[in-house]
Amino acid sequence: MWGVVPVHDCKFLAPVKRPSSLPPTEPLLAAMVTCHSLTLICSKLSGDPLDLKMFESTEWHLEEPNVNDDLKFDLIIPTVVKPNKVNY
Repeated sequence: MWGVVPVHDCKFLAPVKRPSSLPPTEPLLAAMVTCHSLTLICSKLSGDPLDLKMFESTEWHLEEPNVNDDLKFDLIIPTVVKPNKVNY
């Protein structure tokens, strides 16, 4: 990922090359870590390639309950995203 361009007050700000450096209160960061269709399959982050690049660039972590992969699609289970402790 090349970077992201935050918007505030309907104006583009300077490009941010490292999305993981955005402050935790930044709405763009919140969107990047929550608006995706990623899941863990065999303990590996999986999903749309664009979603993967976007999420990986935030350096956050995705956690799902320890449920057999065969049962994930039959259950409603919470997915949690957390920042890397080194960043915050």
